[in-house]
Amino acid sequence: MRIGILTVDAREFLGRVAGNEPVWGSAVAALLEGFECLDGEGSLTDEIEVFSFAPVQKPVVVQRSQHVRFWSYPIPHFAGARWGYFGRIAAIRRWTRENRIQLLHAQGTERWCAWAAANIGVPFVLTIHGHIQTLMRAVPMVPRTYWLLHAWFERIAIPRASGVICLSRFVQDAVAGRARNTWLIPNAASKRFFAISPQPASPPVVLQIGEFLPGKRPLELLEALDAIRGEVEFEIIFLGWKPPGSEYAARFEEAVSQRLWCRIIPAGSAEIVADWLRKTSVLVHPSIMENCPMVILEAMAAGVPVVATSVGGIPDVIESGMGGLLVPTNEMRGLADGVQKLLTDAKLRQTLSINASERAKEAHFPPTVSSRTLDAYRKAFLNAE
Repeated sequence: MRIGILTVDAREFLGRVAGNEPVWGSAVAALLEGFECLDGEGSLTDEIEVFSFAPVQKPVVVQRSQHVRFWSYPIPHFAGARWGYFGRIAAIRRWTRENRIQLLHAQGTERWCAWAAANIGVPFVLTIHGHIQTLMRAVPMVPRTYWLLHAWFERIAIPRASGVICLSRFVQDAVAGRARNTWLIPNAASKRFFAISPQPASPPVVLQIGEFLPGKRPLELLEALDAIRGEVEFEIIFLGWKPPGSEYAARFEEAVSQRLWCRIIPAGSAEIVADWLRKTSVLVHPSIMENCPMVILEAMAAGVPVVATSVGGIPDVIESGMGGLLVPTNEMRGLADGVQKLLTDAKLRQTLSINASERAKEAHFPPTVSSRTLDAYRKAFLNAE
């Protein structure tokens, strides 16, 4: 079977190309890493064609392994959401026909992938990374008109798909009654995180990773940690980035500047994340809403215990008291207490570290996730015939 994976290449938004390597999100990159591993083992027989748009003058094709190829296509005219992604749909339809694609896999509803797949005329499966309709009820999302349009695209794409790959039971419940079929398959974490040998820093590092947004709550976390700073020594690192023009992010940066035990490190490559996880004693994740957050999977793969809010799909990933600690969404002091508990109880921290690593190997190792995804492709294709 020839499978076309539609995904977003960040080079489109960076406006530049450095070599032929696409810049994908960490979830997609780990899935494709798994396909390449299966290909290297000789167990991949399907053809995997990965399609994205990039600022290139003509199509660029990179053969990554015997059965895996990456395609970078020029950004067409009428490519934006206000045009209904008409130019992209036309380009993908032509590419699909020329390469005899039998099944499409749309990665996410946040941009063009799901809407394009729903209008090509080829059977497709859809992975929902963030269920927009649920997210809009939980957190403020701007620009609102953009997200309202994509929520509408999402509502139409879900029933058109041959099936939906759900990263958590949270999303599986959200699409119940609208999706023809669902498969519960979580994200993979890159093998680089499983290879990390922990070297915790002194004083201990507490790490939060993510954009400085109200939904991620770095400011509220910082204020909650003030309460335990006098009882336990640690440094907190905020590995992330500031959205342009964000008043919330500006207030957060001001709060960090007033505390000598806090630092902001600009987010960058997966290598930077891996380097900080190597030094980290506790990852804290205070989000209001999540599906299957990559930062938690990567921390678990690295053997870093997690303290997180019990929201969305996070309880699918972490069983409280096993691979980490979960607290109710609005109990910011509970997050701080969880951090203190792990920093002062080395035995508990070690137990959770081992449990997290074992859980990640069982559920989030790239070849395992990619193999389960291939099974979903075959079922979707048979159901579509």
